[in-house]
Amino acid sequence: MADEKEFSLLVVCGETSGEAHAAGVLRHLKDLTPGRRWRIFGSGGDQLRREGAEIMLDVSRLSAIGPRAALANLGNYLSLRKRILERSRREKPDLALLVDFPDFNLPLARKLKKAGIPVCYFISPQLWAWRKSRIRQIRKYVDLMLVIFPFEEAFYRNHGVNAVYVGNPTAA
Repeated sequence: MADEKEFSLLVVCGETSGEAHAAGVLRHLKDLTPGRRWRIFGSGGDQLRREGAEIMLDVSRLSAIGPRAALANLGNYLSLRKRILERSRREKPDLALLVDFPDFNLPLARKLKKAGIPVCYFISPQLWAWRKSRIRQIRKYVDLMLVIFPFEEAFYRNHGVNAVYVGNPTAA
């Protein structure tokens, strides 16, 4: 299996807890695919670096609590999105794994999908609680939603979204 094609993966996290969950996904994927060569890039931090990811922007630079802090970080968000899109269009990763961070990742999913890059979303926005109108975006731009609560799978499937319950990483 060592001669298999390298698998290119874009991972986009917006904060450290999402990064921790993404690192767990990467460990699991690597366990499932021994001998597979991986090329991983995106936003994250030390946990993803340990999994072999090239970090384009450390999530510590994206931390924002409240609208004022988010506005102060707007330049970082816009720069990261531009860099991710430029690189993704150039390198065409096999898959984009978007983790939580919906105000950034849902608009990014639209642009990645239009660039022909399959999108997998892990830790979905809580649409059943608020902003249910986002379901149209998700149905159109997300190829697979990995959900962490059992009821989410049925919720998304009932709205025409391919969803799979994978368990809650904080309960493990």
